Amino acid sequence: MNEATLSTYGQHMRLTTRSPWLLLMLVVGLLVIAGVVQANLVSTGEEPATSWDGEHWLIMPLKEGDSAAYYEAHQSSARYLYNVLGWGWPTRKISPEVNLDMVRHHVSQQQAQYSFTYVVRARGERDIAGAIYINPVSAERQHIANFDAKAYGAELTFWFTEKIEASEHVDTLLSEIFTWLNDEWQFSAVLLPVNKNYSFIHQQMERLEYIAFSEDFDSGELLYRLP
Repeated sequence: MNEATLSTYGQHMRLTTRSPWLLLMLVVGLLVIAGVVQANLVSTGEEPATSWDGEHWLIMPLKEGDSAAYYEAHQSSARYLYNVLGWGWPTRKISPEVNLDMVRHHVSQQQAQYSFTYVVRARGERDIAGAIYINPVSAERQHIANFDAKAYGAELTFWFTEKIEASEHVDTLLSEIFTWLNDEWQFSAVLLPVNKNYSFIHQQMERLEYIAFSEDFDSGELLYRLP
């Protein structure tokens, strides 16, 4: 996907600007357009996944009340995440007010069932450990070898704080997320794009015996298929 027609969270955050407010407006505008043309991720009569209680990790929908904790989480690792995600986000220029508007937008997209944002917490902790985004698959990836967008029900992206990536039980993090994805969603297959610089995720994927099947050279991402 190029920067003119962004639709997923990870990809639209690759936009760069000196104005966080302008960035937010571009994001909102692009996703509103995307919402008009994208089918809902949840079929009629089905309910999207809600809160999930794993052995070591908790997954729950992002809410407006999470804004401060969400802000603290991405800002605690802003430089690190900026380098490993390849989204042009997060930056230290994002204010709490802009962050709140972004959270509200994620919530509205979730209510419309166009895309879904979840926060992850370690069991027994109040701090947000990271976030999960479930979006429609980008048709802009059609140029990629060995890739057919129609074969995937959704596109999954995520990030985690530096503190969490060095914490106890971190080796169970992705396996629990994938269990949640399998148990709580009805997707036959999910696309997981990961920036080449995100070594932690690639190491975890290798440990779980997943191998990237292709590469998106435009976005600098390796592509994995789940399950």
